Amino acid sequence: MGLWLPIDDKRVYRAVGEFITKYNNTVFIRDSLNLSCAIDKNMKSPDPLPTGERNYTKIGRLEYKAKYLESTSALEELVYIVDDFIRRTPIYNDADVIIAVPSSNVDTISLTQSIVNRLATLQSPYNTTDAIKWCKNKPPLKTVSVQEKWDLLEQTELCVRGDSLIGKRVILLDDMYQSGTTLNYIGRQILQAGARAVYGLTLVKSLSNTDNIHEGS
Repeated sequence: MGLWLPIDDKRVYRAVGEFITKYNNTVFIRDSLNLSCAIDKNMKSPDPLPTGERNYTKIGRLEYKAKYLESTSALEELVYIVDDFIRRTPIYNDADVIIAVPSSNVDTISLTQSIVNRLATLQSPYNTTDAIKWCKNKPPLKTVSVQEKWDLLEQTELCVRGDSLIGKRVILLDDMYQSGTTLNYIGRQILQAGARAVYGLTLVKSLSNTDNIHEGS
């Protein structure tokens, strides 16, 4: 059943219109965090283009190029997009700190860690930190159920270092929201470590909860 609210005030009508225009591509996600958003979807359609390429959105293609082709220019553009979204979005722009979902391999740096590291060099309204890391290398989660994903994450364990997150409003950044298991698991650990609130933010949302396999260019 849908919920409808009549708008009989011109100011409210204009405000709603401005909101829709401003966040037309944003995906607002209901999960266990205080707030979660994806800046855009990863693809416009599951159907390929006439060329056979995947029908990516602008941010979806940037995410693909930065993550899988290691494009520096795509990374820099994503840094600007994340910075702009946080600055112009209520709640996110009041956060105290931004941290990235760490790489599955403890010896490498994830795309979102690279973005957060780059944000740290800007005159941004938020601090950055590397207060979390996986205690062990995280196994692949693409082919298992949500419950199995959660169990594997608990076995991997998340190490939260120090007390830098106590009382803080934290933006937790990841590249793609698929099922949301990893983001929500980490968010819960951060809250248990004393954070005041956790706001999930991802570059893109997959078209479905299982669509996270990149093919083509």
